Amino acid sequence: LPVLFKQELQNRETKEGDKVHLTCELNKPDLPVQWMKGNVVLEAGDKYEFKQRGPVAELVIRNAKPSDAGVYICKSGELKTSAQVEVTAAPLLFKEELKDVEKKEGETVALRCVLATPEVTVAWRKGTTLLQACEKYEIKQEGRVAELLIHHAQPEDAGKYICDTGEQQSTAQIKVHAMPISFKDTLKNTEAVEGGVAYLRCELNKPAPVEWMKGQKGLRPSSKYRMKKEGAVVELAIHDLDLKDAGDYTCTSGDQKTTAVLTVN
Repeated sequence: LPVLFKQELQNRETKEGDKVHLTCELNKPDLPVQWMKGNVVLEAGDKYEFKQRGPVAELVIRNAKPSDAGVYICKSGELKTSAQVEVTAAPLLFKEELKDVEKKEGETVALRCVLATPEVTVAWRKGTTLLQACEKYEIKQEGRVAELLIHHAQPEDAGKYICDTGEQQSTAQIKVHAMPISFKDTLKNTEAVEGGVAYLRCELNKPAPVEWMKGQKGLRPSSKYRMKKEGAVVELAIHDLDLKDAGDYTCTSGDQKTTAVLTVN
C-alpha cells in the first residue's frame, strides 16, 4: 500500500504562553516522520515534543511565542502535510522591567518594576523559591510600582530574582560582592595570675571562621583552651594558667591576623 495521510495537519491559533498540538494520521502504524518549521528540521527538547501512537503523529510546541508562528510540516518519506500556526501576543503587563543590580555585602538591594495597570498583583521569587515579607525581605506595591528590598545583603543572596504576575515574568540578576575580612577590634596585651584564667577577645567586621595560635603552634579546643564565638566576637579562654602559658597569642581569619602578649604572674 502506498503511504497516505488519512488525516492532515490542521491550522492552529493560540495565545502566547499556551501549548500548541499539531496532529496528523497516516494509513500505516509507526511510520518514521520528520517535523519541520519552514525549511528547518525540528529537534525534541524544551520547546518541541514529538509523540507517535500507532499511525498518529503529534508535535507539541511548548510556551508558544509570537516567533513560533509559521508553517509547520510533517514528512514521511516523500509525503508531507503542513499547517499554519498563529500566536497572538499577550498584552504587555510590565511597562518597566526589573534591572540587574550589583551591591556590596551589607547593603540594601532594591528591585523595582512598573506594571502596565495598578490592578495587577505580583509574587516575588528567588529562582523557584517564593519569597515572603520578613526581616530580610521587604515587599511593597503602591499603584503600578512593585518593589522588593533585600536588607543586609549577603553573598548567598546573589542569584536570579523574578517578579511574577501569573501570566508574565520580569527577571533580574543580583550580584553581591563579599566584604573583605578585617579586625574591627584587635587583641589586647593581657596579664593574669598563675592558676587563674586569661581571656583574649577580638572582633571581626563580620562573622567568619578563625584560628588561634600560640607562637607558631595551632591551638585546639580542650580543657586548657576554651574557644567561644558570638557573631563577629571571638574569645580564647586559657584555664589553669602556668608560667609556660605566657607568650604571643594570635587570632587569624583568612589573610588577616591580630596578636597580643599574655603575661603570667
